[in-house]
Amino acid sequence: MTKAREAFKHSVEAYDSLGNKESAANVLATQARIEAETGDGAAAKRDASAALGLDSAIGVKERVGLAFARAGDTARAQSLADEVAKAFPTGTIVNKFELPTIRATIEMDRNNPAKTLEILQPVELYDLAGTRGMWPAYNRGLANLALHKGPEAAAEFQKVIDHPGVVLATITGALSRLGLARACALEAQSAQGADADAARSKARAAYQDFFALWKDADPDVPILIAAKAEYAKLK
Repeated sequence: MTKAREAFKHSVEAYDSLGNKESAANVLATQARIEAETGDGAAAKRDASAALGLDSAIGVKERVGLAFARAGDTARAQSLADEVAKAFPTGTIVNKFELPTIRATIEMDRNNPAKTLEILQPVELYDLAGTRGMWPAYNRGLANLALHKGPEAAAEFQKVIDHPGVVLATITGALSRLGLARACALEAQSAQGADADAARSKARAAYQDFFALWKDADPDVPILIAAKAEYAKLK
């Protein structure tokens, strides 16, 4: 994350020097979304606000909406989503993919995972749309985890893992491995005998895959700290 912030900073400065405020803001929006997903809500809200300070284009508002939602500022996220919806009343990707993802994330913050799944069910048709990180599938995985539905959560996270050409470098690619680990660990808790052993083995393997990807990660990343604690208990 330290190196990423340095790279993002250089990108913002480069775009800013060219007078391209919107692209500079989109870089900050991307940074904010990553920070939100990895557990640094304060940094996510700071950088999302900075993005809007640079440029208030609708595309920027759309991108920071998810960051605010994941970081717990649901009022700001809802307000931005409403603005985007008003600006693009017929846009397919906006209304069938982006906005439902933001609204579903808001429901997760409100501790309403069932509503999250309801919102995201029709979005499944667009899971593989472009190179958009498969956020809906990832969020369905999180919602199923919250509902203690291990197999269903595992299926959603595996879908993300199986489509690297769509996910590319989006943070959902790495975090879906952690999600898969958590889903399998959940299965192990509810299973018995050989089934529990098999699920626990799958969970260990998924945790190890995640740790291998993040072997050089900053040790203070909140979601990594949580993952290591979970893995220690699993063993």
